[in-house]
Amino acid sequence: MDNELIEMPIEVQLIDNSKAEYPLAGYTPVPVAEVSSCGLAGNEIYQLVSSIKATSGGEGLYRVTFPEGFNGTLTKFANENYYMGSLREGGQFAGQARMTPVGFDPAQLFIGLVLMDINSKLGDILENQIKMQEYNYEKEESIVRGNFNMLNEAISNYKYNYDRDRFISQNISLVSNIKADTYKSMDLSKRQINNILATPNNPHMLRTAGKTIKELTRFVGQYHDEVMLLSYSSFFEVLLHKNFSKDNLENISSTLNTQANEYSFLHQQCYEWGRSYIESSVNYKAGPLLSLADKAWETGLKKVPYDFDKKYAADSELYQSSSQQLEHMNAISESGTAVYISEIKRLNSFHNDRLSVIVDSDSVYLPDEIVK
Repeated sequence: MDNELIEMPIEVQLIDNSKAEYPLAGYTPVPVAEVSSCGLAGNEIYQLVSSIKATSGGEGLYRVTFPEGFNGTLTKFANENYYMGSLREGGQFAGQARMTPVGFDPAQLFIGLVLMDINSKLGDILENQIKMQEYNYEKEESIVRGNFNMLNEAISNYKYNYDRDRFISQNISLVSNIKADTYKSMDLSKRQINNILATPNNPHMLRTAGKTIKELTRFVGQYHDEVMLLSYSSFFEVLLHKNFSKDNLENISSTLNTQANEYSFLHQQCYEWGRSYIESSVNYKAGPLLSLADKAWETGLKKVPYDFDKKYAADSELYQSSSQQLEHMNAISESGTAVYISEIKRLNSFHNDRLSVIVDSDSVYLPDEIVK
């Protein structure tokens, strides 16, 4: 029975074929051990695989158990590859098998697979976010970081509490509050950005331009993290409400796409304005010399006691080229929402398209278009 495969679209069906005969082209295998580690989906897979290994014969998803001490088999229909519930031992009728339905919910499997995928991507996302916040750590950024941490903790616990009403209701309130705060913060960030973009391009020095760009980069980074936080909370909200209707998921994807496009447009504006503002500085061409002089000044201060170097620290980075000063801003040209939009679309495909997900005792086979 280890070679039997199970196909799970809307209905769950036992397929009496071997791996060699069942077409697996267009499927990507995910080891059962890896799926089992994700908790929610793992429970479903474990039950399913256990039933494959333990069942001697039968139609449908049942776990067949024999009475203690019985060493026979199920009775097989003549000339058919089907079994009945009666037991035979030594060529004689020996009683009835016990059949227990295997509890299997494809929706739980799909949510679990999405959680497994999002967890594998969160590391890189949060690492980039933390790097940005280390560059300009302020009050607003600390709020965003705290909300990210709360969502991380909640989503880690979700796979163990997805069916607990109290957990669900508490986290629906949490997500609702985070989204409300995030929309307010996004509005403030955009106003701060637009105020800087409205700065008249009067004659100015490179040092002044550098300070302005540093402030602009902080506000853009803040807006970037807020857009990403909104996407993260919207994704988690879908899992909490369990509303996987096509219209709902497409509406959420559309909203997040709009936010991502708005961010991309504003980011491009900021980058182009920043480049022009730096390069139009009166002493821009003298920037390399000014930077060297500033570094020499800082080196000299370090030789003087009483921490003069800290009090009168140099700002050589304010004299760098436009590409150097805009390096941090360029690093966040992407809004970070794509991964969440992708997972919401994946949930949409899982629940509203006709898909075949194949399971055997070793792996879960997912259609390539869902994995990629």
